[in-house]
Amino acid sequence: MEAGAVWADSPKTVAQASDVVMTMLTDSKASEEVICGENGVLQGAHPGLILIDMGSIAPEVSRSIAIRAKGKGVPMLDAPVTGNPKVASEGKLGIMVGGPREAFDACLPIFEKMGIKIVDVGENGAGTTLKLINNLILGIAIEAVAEPLSWQEKLESIRRR
Repeated sequence: MEAGAVWADSPKTVAQASDVVMTMLTDSKASEEVICGENGVLQGAHPGLILIDMGSIAPEVSRSIAIRAKGKGVPMLDAPVTGNPKVASEGKLGIMVGGPREAFDACLPIFEKMGIKIVDVGENGAGTTLKLINNLILGIAIEAVAEPLSWQEKLESIRRR
């Protein structure tokens, strides 16, 4: 509140009073509801508004939201992040951004406050797609490390017999 924040009763009200609205919600359904639903961000659309959805949502949902936002004259960026709460508190997130280049350029100073690796990956949905690929690679790496540990445990069990 000291920096000028004020309470708003809905995402629509936030959008009406903002130049940039950033969401980071739990899943596709939540993003769609907060952005496109009744009293959602797009209900408060106005010239100059930019929408940034930083949730890790389905690429097809992200593209669908972007199309609806564009229909209201609002450019949208999908910008999921990599990192943990400590990394976030230090402003060292990785941010993968998909969407219009002009909106990316306008929001780059915001992203630079949040992250150290900010990548413009192309059109809407590309950020969320890259996040899924990143998660897949991470999952494979975890499995690659865990499987030999499991084998080692089985071998030790056999040796003890």
